[in-house]
Amino acid sequence: MEKEGSNANGFGICSVIFGILSIVFALGVLFGSIAGIAIGILGFVFSMIQIRKSKNNWAYWGLGLSIFGVALNIVILAYLISALSQFLSEFQKLQASAGGIAGAAQ
Repeated sequence: MEKEGSNANGFGICSVIFGILSIVFALGVLFGSIAGIAIGILGFVFSMIQIRKSKNNWAYWGLGLSIFGVALNIVILAYLISALSQFLSEFQKLQASAGGIAGAAQ
């Protein structure tokens, strides 16, 4: 049986996995940024737990990947929101101009 101590690195490995998944959600899944942010935050929490238990490379890699994943997801989410609002604005202008032409023809 493995004792809790300096050799236990389960939280660190988990934080690395969550950090990588956060980046994958940012790059691979359309509108997956919200899930990517949540997964990145979980990775950050697990890496902090690992750092408190025993500082090792897994914890620091998980911390870095999770922070990068959350930041990347926030940037992509902001871009998607900006693009969506611009699209809706253009759509409303197009709809108003089409309605104006149809109303004048009657």
